[in-house]
Amino acid sequence: MEGSKVKYLKGILFYLVLIGMLIGVFFFTRNENETGAPRQFLGFSAMRVLTGSMQSEIPQDSLIITRQVLPWEIQVGDDITFMVSETRTVTHRVVGIDENFQGTGNLGFQTQGIENPSPDREIVRPENVVGRVVWHSLPLGQIFYVIQSNVLYLGIGLILSIILIAALSVAITPRSKGEELVKVEEIKAEIYELLGVSVVE
Repeated sequence: MEGSKVKYLKGILFYLVLIGMLIGVFFFTRNENETGAPRQFLGFSAMRVLTGSMQSEIPQDSLIITRQVLPWEIQVGDDITFMVSETRTVTHRVVGIDENFQGTGNLGFQTQGIENPSPDREIVRPENVVGRVVWHSLPLGQIFYVIQSNVLYLGIGLILSIILIAALSVAITPRSKGEELVKVEEIKAEIYELLGVSVVE
């Protein structure tokens, strides 16, 4: 009985890990919501740096994590990500703050890429700020790029690997041949249903 409980818990853990992997792939490869802004999860967004304007601090191709903050929490020296168009973001450093931008009573953020010779021409409005950079990693950014470029092949490989592992786990469990075939088909059906895959045989 105890062995059955352990096996059951391992099965649950397996599916939880699988679901987490699928959510992660979806989150990182479909990085924009319907408005064009980066997706957010609990106030955090993930994206890859495409240029070298912050190279000495945040190298090109780095994966960055930003956290949504209130406008008055942003300070000079912070690195922020902001929208410059409906589908394009920029990550630069705050080098100045206008506390009454154009007499509106709202904040305005002067930003600059630390590798650029001069500040950005446009002042960043609070509503265009995606968040403040809280973490970044070049190696993970490079992995992220590989996933983005090969998501279809990686997905197919993941599904085939899961089926193979499931089939092998069944094969090493003592049971009759008929029971083995039925169990394998049951596992395959569960995986296909979980992934939303329709298979015509």
